[in-house]
Amino acid sequence: MIVQDVDAAVDYLRPLLKKLCIRENFRGEKDVYTAEIPELDFLNLGNCKITVIRERLPNATLCGQLIVRYRPEHNLLQFIIYLNEHLFFNEDAAKKNRKIVAVHEFNHIAAHLFAYSTDKDKYFSTLKHRFNNTIDEIHKTDVTSLRNYLDDKSFEELDVHSQIHHTHFALGPEIIEISYTDLYYNLLFSKGAFEEYFDLKNQRKFFSLWEKNDRGEAVKMYRRLVIEAAEEKWVPKQFALDQAFEWLIKYTQ
Repeated sequence: MIVQDVDAAVDYLRPLLKKLCIRENFRGEKDVYTAEIPELDFLNLGNCKITVIRERLPNATLCGQLIVRYRPEHNLLQFIIYLNEHLFFNEDAAKKNRKIVAVHEFNHIAAHLFAYSTDKDKYFSTLKHRFNNTIDEIHKTDVTSLRNYLDDKSFEELDVHSQIHHTHFALGPEIIEISYTDLYYNLLFSKGAFEEYFDLKNQRKFFSLWEKNDRGEAVKMYRRLVIEAAEEKWVPKQFALDQAFEWLIKYTQ
């Protein structure tokens, strides 16, 4: 399968991400099967299971961990995301950190699903040579770096060793013409998520102001909706504004 468009990839993956309910204050673990998501039927994934576990991890500096297991007796490919207990503190910073970590590990899963659906034999060969069971670990220092980058970033200056660089996620067997960095940004805060706030009613109001050349008021309204969405979706404000003002160019072309 060739993945050519970030928006299309997000449309496929967002229902699966939403099903994981990472913003819920759940206890224990949650399981979701890819077979539950009609949007993923065309990928022919078969039995893939994602488990999210909230747990006090032995390493206090560890925020998240992603493990993959294949159970041949059940033909089941399982991805396990561990989220450390401190990500569930009822504080603004902890909430944003939980989303940054969970979506980061989910972006790894996206790369694995694309590779697995492209060529299962090559995927398992890659898995055997590149990993034990642990795909990724993200620590407090990584999360701090990510928060700082997302809060005040330049899209042109992303270190190749960064936790969100394309090469950090890419496996090789998948055929993909998009950047996993862009996919991460759009899973963290997608146009679809924003349009829950910038809905048809607000779009009509916005374009009415825009067409009357009251563009200052139109932009002010748009900015207010972005900030509201960012707060409720647990997204760093400046990152959300950067994302949404790229979309604004498309809206007004």
